[in-house]
Amino acid sequence: MSRRWVAGVLALLTLVIYWPTAGHDFVDYDDSDYVYGNQMVLRGLTWEGIVWAFTTTRVANWHPLTWLSHMLDCSLFGSAPAGPHIVNVLLHVANAVLVLLLLHRMTGGLWRSAAVAALFAWHPVHVESVAWISERKDLLSTLFGLASLIAYHRYATGEGRRWYELSLGAFALSLLAKPMLVTLPCVMLLLDYWPLGRLFPQWNAGASGRSPTAPGGARVDRPAVIGLLVEKIPFLVATVALSIVTLIAQRGAMMSVVKLSLTERIINAGVAYAAYLGKTFWPVNLACPYVDRSWPPATVGLAVGVLVTISVLVWVGRRKKYLTVGWCWFLGTLVPVIGLIQVGTQTMADRYTYFPLLGIFLMLAWGGDELFRWRWPAQRRLLPGLAVGVAVACAVLTSRQVSYWKDSRSLFERALAVTANNWVARNALGAEAIRRGDLLAAYSHLSEAERLCPEDQDVRYNLALTAVKMNRLAEAETRLAAIIARAPNHARALNGMGYLRTLQGRFDEAQGYCRRALQLDPEIEEARINLELIQTGAAKAFPELTALKARLETEPGNVELRLRAAALLVTVLRPQEATSYYQKVLEQNPAEPRALTGLGALAASGGNDDEALKLLERAVAADGKHGEARVQLGAVLERLGRVEEALRQYETAVQVRPELAEAWAGLGLLHATTGRMGDAVGELDRAAGLRPDDAEYRMRAGLAAANFQRVEPATRHLRAALQLRPDWHLPLNALAWLLATHPDAAARNGAEAVKLARRACELTKFENPLLLDVLGAALAEAGDFAEAQAMAKRAVELAQRLNSPQASSEFSARLELYRQTRPYRQPRVPSPMP
Repeated sequence: MSRRWVAGVLALLTLVIYWPTAGHDFVDYDDSDYVYGNQMVLRGLTWEGIVWAFTTTRVANWHPLTWLSHMLDCSLFGSAPAGPHIVNVLLHVANAVLVLLLLHRMTGGLWRSAAVAALFAWHPVHVESVAWISERKDLLSTLFGLASLIAYHRYATGEGRRWYELSLGAFALSLLAKPMLVTLPCVMLLLDYWPLGRLFPQWNAGASGRSPTAPGGARVDRPAVIGLLVEKIPFLVATVALSIVTLIAQRGAMMSVVKLSLTERIINAGVAYAAYLGKTFWPVNLACPYVDRSWPPATVGLAVGVLVTISVLVWVGRRKKYLTVGWCWFLGTLVPVIGLIQVGTQTMADRYTYFPLLGIFLMLAWGGDELFRWRWPAQRRLLPGLAVGVAVACAVLTSRQVSYWKDSRSLFERALAVTANNWVARNALGAEAIRRGDLLAAYSHLSEAERLCPEDQDVRYNLALTAVKMNRLAEAETRLAAIIARAPNHARALNGMGYLRTLQGRFDEAQGYCRRALQLDPEIEEARINLELIQTGAAKAFPELTALKARLETEPGNVELRLRAAALLVTVLRPQEATSYYQKVLEQNPAEPRALTGLGALAASGGNDDEALKLLERAVAADGKHGEARVQLGAVLERLGRVEEALRQYETAVQVRPELAEAWAGLGLLHATTGRMGDAVGELDRAAGLRPDDAEYRMRAGLAAANFQRVEPATRHLRAALQLRPDWHLPLNALAWLLATHPDAAARNGAEAVKLARRACELTKFENPLLLDVLGAALAEAGDFAEAQAMAKRAVELAQRLNSPQASSEFSARLELYRQTRPYRQPRVPSPMP
């Protein structure tokens, strides 16, 4: 069978084994930092993201290529986990094929190379690197590392200098994905020894007294050795540079440098080496993560004995050069992650063996073949069956291990089942239970995690968060204060204290904590939301919500309290919690229209219009005079394109509940979109009159009036909106446009328009072409045509970049006016029919 067929079978079977991961979820262990909780990554590939990737040390690493890979996933597949999982599987398949190609090219042994590749592809200890989206870095690093070795082999066999340069480039890419393979230059030296034979270009039967003798009786050619070392210098320079960057990036995660003595770290390294060998030959009870460092003396002694014994056997059999190469490959490539410099909380990790175990697999394949060839020749026919049996066993165990990675709960429950004192798994299960709303389970897991590791601030933070959700505010405050005292830069704890102060109605303090959290970690979306709630006034609902939750603990069957709490949860952007409150009401009364309406509105806001339609139709059937249900139903019908039905719902809503601002707003917005602007202006004005302290209603009414060039109501409502929300760019922009471009000179005010438009652009970092266009019009009205042209040019460029040809055309037309020193004026709009 040719190498191509072997590679095809290898790839196909690997795909089959790992394909179930396409249906797996993210796991709550770094995946949030790498993908679903990382706003920069979720935006996909952008210039800003590329710069960020090369400058950030987030998650205590500098691996820009990995960040770019995750960004590309989001550009191609969105934020769902299926795409990244499939990419991981494909990268693993590619790595397995590269292993086959590398070893076959270097040794000529197709079936031995295939055995190594199959063990690499199907061994269960490698599941962690493939099934975990965050470990994309392992796969990419190994991909480019193997490519570097293949190119190096072609250079070493005389195929040209360009292969050396390609090897160096691939090595650099490997380090940019993950600085794991910093020892690859040493692997190259091992390959120079065997199978390339570059270390001993002349093989002699004996050795002179002046030249040291190599294993096997060959004499070391010192000039050749020096040449081999010199050609590794560029690789070593890259290694040193990346090592320095990595040490700087990981300084926050190097807990062992402070907490573990050198002796403890050496012991951990020795036990880890032996444990990795154990898991290679008996791959059961695999878990993520391993954190227990309680090694009994007998375990340490056994580990040292195993390592010494194997090393002695390799030395005794040093004529079998593959044994020396394989053993040194395994030992050497594990050095960066063996724990001498401990990074993170784990004592060891299956993912660390992804590249190093190639050395052990090489020893097994070549050693097994030679054993049967020379020691047991009569049983040689059994070797293919034995190899197939090992492969099948690995595939079965790998498939089972893959299933444990389907979600966080499955992964960490498995970890608890097969490891001891695993506080990291307890913490992760606690966080997962918080999201499920099972607060008692969360508190139980987290309390045990705190007992096992009382110094971990993340565990203590999760406990504080659970206490907040259980309405144990005094306990939460004590816990958060203790975390901040010990770790003043713990961003999530600062945000948690900000949220707690919001619940207590201490809004000034809350803003201070949230702003400090965002300074430390701009990706904390909860802090940004909390600040927005405070600034819009919605946060005023928190103290009432806290009181309602306290009352519900003693009055769990009080429907009115629960409905009010649910409505407030929606106001403060807690949809999942609000859903659980509404569902509990429906458990008591399945036809409660307010609960059905609330759930329908939440379903609609989550994009599930079909479910929303069913719930809202039930609500209207239960109470035909329930105006809120009709308004929500009208909105859903409008989105579904059923405009006439939506119109009937809004009209009925204003008839049965004329005091309902939402009904007038819905009717007005629908009339605006269908061309009945005269009706829309009056209806939106009425809605704003019913909700005079709501900036959203004021802005809508002002915008409708401005579109009809009604100066007095437009300016009245827009100025009111800005009094309520001074830094809202939409009313700033709308008012600036009206004052800059109204056809009546009496309505225009260029100076004020410039001030308003410039503020709107500042709030959006001068990146919104529509706002830049308005600023250009305002500057032209004020007589500053040079700057007006600059703003208009920028607006045109941004519109073209955003692929908006219509906007670009309009902006270009105004730019031409400014070049002629002429301001822009809106065409006069005819007055609506009364």
